[in-house]
Parts: sequence; C-alpha cells; structure tokens
Amino acid sequence: MSREIRPYVLAAQSFMMGSTNFVLVGLPAGWKAGKGPFPPEVDRRVERGEASWAVEGQASFELQGPLATGEKARGLLRLYVGAGEGGKVPGAFRLARVDGEDRLLLGGHEGVFRWGWVRTGLGPWASFIPAATWTAFCPATGRWLHLLVESSRAEAVDEVARAVAEYWRCH
Repeated sequence: MSREIRPYVLAAQSFMMGSTNFVLVGLPAGWKAGKGPFPPEVDRRVERGEASWAVEGQASFELQGPLATGEKARGLLRLYVGAGEGGKVPGAFRLARVDGEDRLLLGGHEGVFRWGWVRTGLGPWASFIPAATWTAFCPATGRWLHLLVESSRAEAVDEVARAVAEYWRCH
C-alpha cells in the first residue's frame, strides 16, 4: 500500500538566532515530529541562501502517527550533525545490532542506510527494539548527517524509514 509522504523540517528555534535547519525529511501522512527528550542544540551553523543550516549539533524528536493499519504508533528520531569529512558516528547514534545495510542517494549525496536494533534500558531490564539509521556527507554545507529512528513497533520504523529516505534535503 502506497502512502503519501510529506516533507518535514527538523530544526532548532532560537529567540536570538532564529530558525536553524538540521535536515528536511519525509514523514508518512498524519505523522508529526514533536519535542524529544533533549532539546535541539546547535554548536555551529552556516548560511546558505536564505536558510541557516546546523553544521555541528544534535537533536531528538518524538514521532507520532498512524500506521497503514490505522493503529497509532510512536517512535523517536535522533540526529547528529558534525563538520568535516571524518564521518565518525557517536555511539548513541549507532545500532547495537545491524541486520542489513544499503547504499543509497540521500538528497543527491551518497549515503548509507542500516536497519537492525538499538538497546534500551539497563542491566536485566534492557531490551532491544527495531531501529534504522542514515548517514550521509553533504559537501554543499560541509557536514555529516546521522539520523536514527527507533520504535517498539517494527512497522513504524519501516514506514518512517521509507519516507525519510524518499524526501531528504540537506541544503
């Protein structure tokens, strides 16, 4: 079943600096990205045209929306942006177990899509939940982008993963 995809701007808002974009991604119709467990943080930014883009920073967004079945689902989207061509992914943005990997174009740039599992909780209460990650370097803004989506529902990760990759704009 094909679902409509809508563009969504992941950005930080500041009274002093205005809006700073991290990335534009697709979300399935009816899905929203709200405030996550930690607020967006921009350490460095660059102006490109009329938009400001985070060159270094991180953010989290809570995802909510309907699955293709009509059931409601929730998830978490975390992102990290780093300058330079090193592309080191911080530990918090990596999968605990990788089940697969594909190379793909993200906003016209070579990227890597991985799917698998992230670990949640500590000690005997720890568990694994489905997740997906994207990594790409944007030469136009000189930054690496790392996104991770996780949800207790594999269907939610699948739907969001398709939408994110289909509508990715990084500059």
